[in-house]
Amino acid sequence: MCAKLSIFLILIIKKRYIFAMDFVKLNKMNQIIEIFVSIWNTFFVRKCIVCGEPLSSNEKNICAECSKLYEYPEIKLNDEFFAPLRPYCSNICVLSWYSYTKKAIAGFKFREEIYEGKVLSNLLAKRLKNQSWINDIDYIVPVPLTKSSLKKRGFNQCEIIATIIGKQINKPVLLNNLVRIKDSKSQHTSGREERYQNVKDSFEVVNPFVFESKNVLLIDDVITTCSTLAACCEALKKSQDIEIFIGALASDRENI
Repeated sequence: MCAKLSIFLILIIKKRYIFAMDFVKLNKMNQIIEIFVSIWNTFFVRKCIVCGEPLSSNEKNICAECSKLYEYPEIKLNDEFFAPLRPYCSNICVLSWYSYTKKAIAGFKFREEIYEGKVLSNLLAKRLKNQSWINDIDYIVPVPLTKSSLKKRGFNQCEIIATIIGKQINKPVLLNNLVRIKDSKSQHTSGREERYQNVKDSFEVVNPFVFESKNVLLIDDVITTCSTLAACCEALKKSQDIEIFIGALASDRENI
């Protein structure tokens, strides 16, 4: 909208003065316009949130090339990567490979680029709508953040993802029943076993009765080793007859 307005103003300026200018002045005017357009494109051009390249007029948020990357293969719980989740989880829905979304997710989590997180969350919601089990979901539950991370970041990205998905699929989001009772150290450089031991017994369900005989959609941002999700599931499974489903923006499965 702003780009169209700027072009419109430029055309008005040219039309108003074109007849009063000689060729030299007109040439200078064109140079000024080129500089203005260059500055505008540098600071205000719409860019793909994945690769950072400029978007065409018919593209929104993600360019056509990057859109092709959001074709995550069908999840199979018998894949070795998802082995820690097999005892707890009925199904998983993932938007994309982490290598494709790493830049956008890092901006969302660590640089407070909330808009990028919202775009990815809406794409995940769209994919979730196509799952055969989605209408059976009773509650959406985000993975709780450690107190130190929450204090440092100021928000829980999983809560934002869950809230957007809840609005899209018209399901309630519960924020305070699955809680984190133990702070764990940063896990960015840890392996699978170390991560699991780090988060083991870190979560608790405040009122297990709320989740009894319910279908719960557990939301995470990135599935790296499944350790955090497995620890959450262990806590959730203390509610009788609960069925757990998982949704995430990305999976690091290809790098394990």
